Amino acid sequence: LTSTGIGGRRFLHGNSVEAGLVNIAAFLAQCMQETIQYDACDENNWSRGLAGVPDYPVSAACGQAGQDYSQYRCFGGEGPNSRNVQCPIDNAMVSIASSWASWAAAPPPLFCAPRSMTGGGTPRWSFQASCAGVPAGSVSVPAFPDPYLSEALQGQLQAPSPLCNAYQGQTGGQYTMEGCGSDGCPNADRVDTAGGRAHTDVEGCCWWGRGVIQTTGPCNIGKLNYYL
Repeated sequence: LTSTGIGGRRFLHGNSVEAGLVNIAAFLAQCMQETIQYDACDENNWSRGLAGVPDYPVSAACGQAGQDYSQYRCFGGEGPNSRNVQCPIDNAMVSIASSWASWAAAPPPLFCAPRSMTGGGTPRWSFQASCAGVPAGSVSVPAFPDPYLSEALQGQLQAPSPLCNAYQGQTGGQYTMEGCGSDGCPNADRVDTAGGRAHTDVEGCCWWGRGVIQTTGPCNIGKLNYYL
């Protein structure tokens, strides 16, 4: 990593052993800040209290805090063939995060899926209600097959109280359209990413942060896949 590097970039070790150790410590500290302290492999839905954005929208998978992850593209000058290693954006792709926040009634894992599977615009997550008549953490959801998107997502919207079938160990919370528009809940009021836009669904939004430093976007994820 310090001599050959990846994609034309090398780990900066400085001019001394001490400088190299400081840089390694800084890298590990960033890892701790990003994911280790949360025991997370995938980015959590933490979109709460953002101006103009309903709390915990499902569309947070497309980008949080004014970002549009799908627009993090390779534009050359970032290593050999950087344009070629970028992941293509497939609007039919279905992916579901493998981790989520661990606090009670936390939002479910981020996921992406075409509008044909989600029923159009997506809702948000409300953590207020407890699982009615269901012992906390008693429901085991073995996986998130296609029916999860059509049955659990839409079923929870129609249920008068939480069904506790969103993820394993769920103790409360449910999807709701309260505070959302007719097209779904937006993930941003203003998008700062060049070329980006606000999303009200999760079609093509499979580029949330992954791994210990939350590698994000089709360019960086493509590079990681190519070089490793």
